Amino acid sequence: GQAQGQTSAPTRSQNFRFWLNTWLQPIFTKIEKMEKPVIAKINGYCFGSGFELALACDFRFAVSTATFTMPESRIGLITDVGGAIRLTRLAGITVAKDIIMSGRTFDAQEAYRMGLLRGVAKDQAELDQMVSAYADELLEAAPLAVGMAKKLVHLCYGKEVEYGLELEGLVNSQLLQTKDFFTGAFARLEKKKPRWKGK
Repeated sequence: GQAQGQTSAPTRSQNFRFWLNTWLQPIFTKIEKMEKPVIAKINGYCFGSGFELALACDFRFAVSTATFTMPESRIGLITDVGGAIRLTRLAGITVAKDIIMSGRTFDAQEAYRMGLLRGVAKDQAELDQMVSAYADELLEAAPLAVGMAKKLVHLCYGKEVEYGLELEGLVNSQLLQTKDFFTGAFARLEKKKPRWKGK
């Protein structure tokens, strides 16, 4: 017999999938895995991939008039850049099913009650102030410790307690050797504000 090769142009869905896999999804994953805290400020309509981008951030703050939705189910699709897994982790299975399956719109107060928001502001000015104040709080901590804490929480999620305890020990054994640890320890003893070096 004779085999014949045949090539065809990629379909629209294949092109879309390629774009998601090679461009959009890796960006969201890098934000999530970055060893620095990432804060999302939300004002307006937060929907679809924009909502999923916010979920990839470590903390989210919004203006009270902001609205949220994952409308993909209403056009015959589902979330496509990690929204399902991230929403499930942040708000639980029932809430994730509700938001993704219904495609309904909800406000900032409901998002706050779900645990999706760290804070809700009355307007943009208060939002900026709120986020700036929280960023200052994070800057009070040693940057290496903050970065490792973020990584540790992600690695420990869904694992056994023993796994987390072992990881904590390994991470602290490294942090104990950093200059920032000695800086922080002496600053605490001397009741001074530490000047972190990130090493």
